[in-house]
Amino acid sequence: LLARYDTVTARVEGNRIRSLKAVFDEGDGRILFSSDVEIEDDERSIRADEVEYELNGGEWRARGAVEVVEEGGEHLAAAEMTYAEDGEYWSARGRPARLPMAPARSLEADRVRYQREEDSFRAAPRTLFRDGERVLEADSLVFFRREDRLEAAGGIELRAPEFRGVA
Repeated sequence: LLARYDTVTARVEGNRIRSLKAVFDEGDGRILFSSDVEIEDDERSIRADEVEYELNGGEWRARGAVEVVEEGGEHLAAAEMTYAEDGEYWSARGRPARLPMAPARSLEADRVRYQREEDSFRAAPRTLFRDGERVLEADSLVFFRREDRLEAAGGIELRAPEFRGVA
């Protein structure tokens, strides 16, 4: 069964979805929402040009000017985002993907992956982590939010006011 719809409002696995177009492809096991897509659930709202939902795997893929606002107020801007229906993880790609985290804290990288169980963000390559006036650049990093701990690797550069004038 292949069905095409215009001006769609739907509920899929607890998500409220609105889009101007949708294609349900039973044979491929997916629904493709396109044109001004908005998805809301209890934890986040997502806007994207296009969203694909895998019926069998429960995975969502958002593409094109993706904007995500999490329940805690965090905001993600990326070119692509994939997330598990159970909310255990999400991953984003962009040039760069941008994630403001706190009033003066943010993370940017070509790829960012969030793991809910350890409340961590893994980012690579070309990462940039800002914390107030401190800026850390590295090839890759992991930020453990619950522990407020950051691990960086490769090509590390740290700029901070406390280092001014230090050779």
